[in-house]
Amino acid sequence: MGQVSLDPPVPMNTWMPEIPLPGMNRMLDLVLCSPGAVLPYSVQHPGISFFSYCSMFTRCCVAIFSTTSRKRRRSEEGSSPRPQSKLIRLDVATEIDPPYIDYQDAENQTCIPSQTASTQTITTEEKGVIEAEPIKTGDQWLDYPFLHDDLSIKQLQVSKIMLIMRGLPGSGKSFLVKQIKLKYPQSCSVSADDYFMVDGQYKFEAKQLKEAHEYSQSTCEHFCRENKCLIIVDNTNVKRWEMSNYLALAEKYRYSVVLVEPQTPWKFDATQLSARNSHGVDMKVLQKRLKEYQTIIPRYLGFFLNRGDSISLLEHSYGLLYRALQASKEFYQDFSKFSGCDSVENMLYFYNRNNCMGVSKYLLHLTTKFFRFNKKDNGSIDLTKYERYFGLTSRLYIAGFSVTSKTFGAKIVLDNQQLGLWEQNDKEMDAPSVPGSAANGCANVPVPVIQDTWNLEDDIETNMYSSVVTRLDKVTREEINNLHGRRAHLTLGTSGDTKPVQTGLDTIKCMQLIRNQEENQIFKLPSGPGLLEASLVKLSADSWFILLDRYMTVNAMFTGSY
Repeated sequence: MGQVSLDPPVPMNTWMPEIPLPGMNRMLDLVLCSPGAVLPYSVQHPGISFFSYCSMFTRCCVAIFSTTSRKRRRSEEGSSPRPQSKLIRLDVATEIDPPYIDYQDAENQTCIPSQTASTQTITTEEKGVIEAEPIKTGDQWLDYPFLHDDLSIKQLQVSKIMLIMRGLPGSGKSFLVKQIKLKYPQSCSVSADDYFMVDGQYKFEAKQLKEAHEYSQSTCEHFCRENKCLIIVDNTNVKRWEMSNYLALAEKYRYSVVLVEPQTPWKFDATQLSARNSHGVDMKVLQKRLKEYQTIIPRYLGFFLNRGDSISLLEHSYGLLYRALQASKEFYQDFSKFSGCDSVENMLYFYNRNNCMGVSKYLLHLTTKFFRFNKKDNGSIDLTKYERYFGLTSRLYIAGFSVTSKTFGAKIVLDNQQLGLWEQNDKEMDAPSVPGSAANGCANVPVPVIQDTWNLEDDIETNMYSSVVTRLDKVTREEINNLHGRRAHLTLGTSGDTKPVQTGLDTIKCMQLIRNQEENQIFKLPSGPGLLEASLVKLSADSWFILLDRYMTVNAMFTGSY
């Protein structure tokens, strides 16, 4: 599949004068000139259109993802040269699903699925020996999307995922980890138990338990620094604080987290656990730990894009925004008024991701449910409905992009399975804004912030994969105006200090307004080979919508933000 080119194949009939290039050169110098970075050919040579520079700028998306200026340095101890990874860019103009490529280069650290199946019979030498039923691949106790669903397996091969296991000894957790490793041979696992392995034998010392967990955490961070695609944390993780360091590492190194528990019917049965566990853990200890077992409630659930798809989608969305500003003088004037920006260069900086929290600063996501609770509610929240979908990858259908004075978002049309997980308020209305209260995104000269130089370089080398394609399916107003799921969106950026939740309210508002628009209020954007076909719809002076002719899709994995 060829690399996407956002440059028009023929001169566009734009109303705007040619924009001077030095300003964009300044931005590209700041964005691209980091250690190890190489300027693209089009940037090194003069005579390239402004659109090319804009494309390169949005492709890197550093300014979009930049937040606070924190410096991370690769540790000199234990560091090793990063592997030469293959860089794949799928053409957004492709009308069909691209063929998937498995990378079997051992140095590439990409997890390759294996078709190997195995069985295991669990026995014990304790009193009252229990002859357990054999556990076979494909049984209901191994019914996880990332073990059987093709799209989910492919997504884990090209994404940075941390599987945090939970379960007491004897629950089947270790067997589950073995099955995951069979499916993903190049995955990495960390465990406090590894600390007690001496010459292939398990020798537990209670006094060294703290050192064992420190060893597990330091090993996990080492794998994160090496950009391992799939890291398995194989500890009991009975309480939230026990996994807090791993959650912090996942956020620091931009990993999506999936909590995984055994599906065995005896996982909370102390008698069965005592008989089945291989470490001889006492019944009383197991009973105590079962009482302490916590339900881990995420901040929210949703579908998360990987890093490569996040950057790719931002690239295409800002490319469309640029084309719209070039093609429509009225849109340019309205955008200039509500943004306070006097040039396209500054307009592309109007939205930012500074107000996103945690890993969502770097990974786009569609929120399906928020959890508002206190500690007293912890035991009353049931996650059973959602757990079976953790790690499931599905395609998000993008119908267009909302452009308002506060937010820039991608409108998502949900399929039936996604609607079953959707629990957002589609009727919530935006509170009236106070005149003069909105922050002006261009009040000061925008300055790109280079954050995490080595992380930027690593991402470009190992995680720039894209599943973004266009479909044959045409976008219809009936589908985007469906009341259930009307709020579904991806926050691409917000202005000033606007919170990301505002994008959902703006999406509802745009969907209500677009239903009443007449055909003569729709402006068709100029198109050509390699360009998305779209129309520009004016909804109000501070609200516009870029309506795609055909759906754009991107893969996203269902999990929680912790």
